[in-house]
Amino acid sequence: MGARAARRLGAGMVLILTLAVPAGRPAAEDLAPARGALGPPGLLWGRLAAEEESPDGPWTPLAGVDVVVYPYLPEVLADLERIRQSARESGRRFETAAARVQEILRGYKKRLEGGGPEGAGGLVRRQVTDPMGVFLFEDLPSGEWLLVATRITPYAAAAGRESRKRAGGRESRFLGPSRRGPAQEAEMWIVRVPLSPGERHRLLLSDRARWLAGPLR
Repeated sequence: MGARAARRLGAGMVLILTLAVPAGRPAAEDLAPARGALGPPGLLWGRLAAEEESPDGPWTPLAGVDVVVYPYLPEVLADLERIRQSARESGRRFETAAARVQEILRGYKKRLEGGGPEGAGGLVRRQVTDPMGVFLFEDLPSGEWLLVATRITPYAAAAGRESRKRAGGRESRFLGPSRRGPAQEAEMWIVRVPLSPGERHRLLLSDRARWLAGPLR
């Protein structure tokens, strides 16, 4: 085979491999850094609460909040950040932002489940905050994690507008009537968490530090 023919064949193989892996969706081997960076266990715990208007007032615990940890992967967080930024661009993107975040995370979990014998059972873990707003992950492998807390409540228009205004958001101007039925409000906290071996890592998450808040239909 001549040099020119070999170059053409090589270029063709690169094109085939590029098309075989969809953009924005890491192949199974690309998940190796997320798995391989985990080590001896530590402990991760935290609390979710709503801050009162008065700086001296008590905090209200947020019970029943779904808290999930995923092995940290930069590409996944980048996809989520793009969704958050795009939510400011139009009413349509704002109304679908929470659902798109959930879709990205479901896809990531599915790829972890299919990527190796350990599955997502040991890599993706879930807790629900107790009546005091506390969650706890014991024996969590050390490494970097992506913690996602999601609170879904009925959409109270007046309370929701005030809450979003207080949090510095501009979402309320986008929320309007929809043919897809009544909306619930999804409040999300997304945090990158480094955990060292034997460490007891604590997080305190409040309604003022939400990563995203918006409708979910």
